[in-house]
Parts: sequence; C-alpha cells; structure tokens
Amino acid sequence: MALQTRDPVLRDPRIRRAISYAIDRKSLSDALFEGRAIVSSSLIPATSRFYGPIEKTGAEYDPDKAQQLLKEAGYHGQRIVIQTNRQIAYMSDTAIYVQSMLKAVGINADVEVLEFATQFQHYYAGMYQMSIWNLTPYLDPIYIFERFVG
Repeated sequence: MALQTRDPVLRDPRIRRAISYAIDRKSLSDALFEGRAIVSSSLIPATSRFYGPIEKTGAEYDPDKAQQLLKEAGYHGQRIVIQTNRQIAYMSDTAIYVQSMLKAVGINADVEVLEFATQFQHYYAGMYQMSIWNLTPYLDPIYIFERFVG
C-alpha cells in the first residue's frame, strides 16, 4: 500500500503511522491468503537474505494508538481515497479490508476502483493518496525500492 507523502492530509507522519497501526495485517493475511503469507510491513520479502530483525518490526496492530495519533495530528475526518483495480482480485479485496479497518478507527476512507491501466498511470505519476499496488518479491530489494523511489 503506497501513501502519497505530498498529499495535504497524508504529509503528516502521525496520520501515516495511524494508518499503519489501524491495519490488522494478520487478519488481512488470513482473509486474503488463508494464512499462508508471512505478515510483514517491510518491502523486503521474508525470503530475501536481506530480511532480518528490523524488517520483522513495524507491523503492530493498535487501533487505540491509531486514534491517539489521529487526535494529535488534528485529523477531523478529511476524506482519504484508496485507489485499486478489479483486474487483480486481491488488490481490490485488500482495498476493501483496509477501508473497513481505517473506518473502524475514525478515518474517512473511500475506495476508488480504476481500470488497471489508469491505476498504473496514476501510481507512476504519483496521482493518488493511497494506492493498493502489487509488488513483485525480488530477492534483491534494490529492485523493489526502485519501484517506490525511482
């Protein structure tokens, strides 16, 4: 899930951290992949030799902490749009699950379903607030980071 840090709402790191705390990754993994995926918040896949203790952190689910961070950031229900597509089913399913988790902590999240080519264009142009995006798990993370930072 990519977050646009230049967005007026999401530029505050407390809101981005609140989003992270609001997502129950274990529940998401169980629902989408029948519990067969390793829960992680890292871009580095668990199968990579570069996956270590640091990459195992940062996936804490804490809705109370999410609400606290939103309050500290002065969040007042501004709309946040999650872009996805229906061509890749688990991407659209992820968007719906994430939307429900964000709403549960008070984030006004909406899902915008785009045709895949349009989402592709928006993603690479940075035209999104949040985007559910497929990630190829290369063993060398340099290829993964390139997709996010150019």
